[in-house]
Amino acid sequence: MAANLNVNPNLIKLHSLFNKNRKPGLKERREARLRNSIASNSQKLAKSTAILTTTDSGSFDTGGNTIYHDKLSGSLTKGIIDRLFHLKLGYGPYRVKYSLNGRHLLLSGRKGTISLLDTHTLHLFCDVNLQQIIYDITFFHNHTLFAASQSKYIHIYDNCCTEIHCIRDTMLSYRLEFLPFHMLLTSIGEFGELTYQDISTGKVVCRHRTKKGTCDVMCSNDKNAVINLGHRNGVVSLWTPNVGKPVIEYVGHRGPVTAIDTYDEHYIISSGMDGLWKIWDLRKNDQVFARPVISSVAPKSLCISQKGVIALSVGPRIEFYKNVFDKFSPVHPFLKIVEDGDSIENIAFQPFEDILCYGSKYVVRTIVVPGSGEADIDTFDANPYQTKKQQREHEVHQLLEKLPADTISLNTNIIGTVVDHLPNVSLNNAVQTDLIDPKPDAIGKKMKSNNRKRTASKLKSKAYNKTFARRKEAMEKKLHEIMTKKPVELKELQNEVMAKHIFGDTYDNITKGSVKGAALSRYYKKK
Repeated sequence: MAANLNVNPNLIKLHSLFNKNRKPGLKERREARLRNSIASNSQKLAKSTAILTTTDSGSFDTGGNTIYHDKLSGSLTKGIIDRLFHLKLGYGPYRVKYSLNGRHLLLSGRKGTISLLDTHTLHLFCDVNLQQIIYDITFFHNHTLFAASQSKYIHIYDNCCTEIHCIRDTMLSYRLEFLPFHMLLTSIGEFGELTYQDISTGKVVCRHRTKKGTCDVMCSNDKNAVINLGHRNGVVSLWTPNVGKPVIEYVGHRGPVTAIDTYDEHYIISSGMDGLWKIWDLRKNDQVFARPVISSVAPKSLCISQKGVIALSVGPRIEFYKNVFDKFSPVHPFLKIVEDGDSIENIAFQPFEDILCYGSKYVVRTIVVPGSGEADIDTFDANPYQTKKQQREHEVHQLLEKLPADTISLNTNIIGTVVDHLPNVSLNNAVQTDLIDPKPDAIGKKMKSNNRKRTASKLKSKAYNKTFARRKEAMEKKLHEIMTKKPVELKELQNEVMAKHIFGDTYDNITKGSVKGAALSRYYKKK
């Protein structure tokens, strides 16, 4: 049984009052001071880094209506206005291209002008007139190198427009694309031949004949590096360097394809001379969206931003659509811009910024498109604020981490897996066969033919080894006999034996008549 404890309540009151009025000790004061300092420092750090936590992209609510871009100029900040420019030039039509990190912009006029500038400071690196027709331009891994498809060949320049190299293997290329993770320059043009060239080694990886005539519409998928081509018969085809035919091919339009772009690895958006722009889902292998253009002119160019905003140029105007990939329902443009008396040739979104640049016959201009750029920047992949040291280190990492051309595939999940059903097939064939999914019987026949070839080569090498062994044994025996009879110099002795006993049929002083030990002596019956 529990004992009954009689505690005086007055003692409890005195004890509580003593603890309440007692001053904290030295250890307790130190802990309290440390907690206060940590709390104050965390608040200061949170305030200082609040400006950097821009993970939410901009937004623009129009209430379902279409707004013209001129009405946005009054609500722009000074920092954004300082980055915008409006150039009136006379060597167009112009094509525009941003670098991978969005820091630099490359301009090219059809009549031969090339300009490279910094989009943050508007510093002009170079501005030259090559006095040749320029069809297309593209950056390489950074802004220090770029390629220009000129009237006949592809020329490579540095950031000062100094010509470094001329690629004469490919002629009359109308479109250029660069695959940064594989260091491959792709081109297609007048002859309909798709060329992959490794810029790190200078070798041509492969050439694919599309057999569809001249092609001037091409884009690359940023997720899997597959090349998408739009042909003049309305066909859209997807190509990889390790397969000699299109991995996917479908009829997209009733007329020539005028522009093409990709989004999120699975969607292809294209426009054609039939006045439609469509979205194709590769997972369903079917069309999921189609919309006509209200104009007498077919769409000329289109581009998709990092956040899925679609820009479509139709004659003198550009239309912007958003949330198309969420609903796939009839949508209306939320923003428009019109360049009166002009025809827009090419458009491009700036990475990590809400800015679009377009080039026309007489104008190169940048405009603000709210909600188009990615706000969260991965500085290890593409850093628009990198220093020269970081740029050099990033370039070395890109070369060391370059992926082989055989890794380009529609099915990106194959990378890093083990192929169980192809034990004796090389890696190149494994990637190819995974794409075209061959039958097991064909694989078995191929393995048998390879085994037969290996067996025949082994028998052949075995016969050669026996012949050489007999010749070596005969020569050593003859050398031993001569050395026992008369001492001579070793070099003269070897020459004499080689001439008379090994290659006697080709010796100058040989007597005429039947010769033994000739080249066909291996087929003689040995005694």
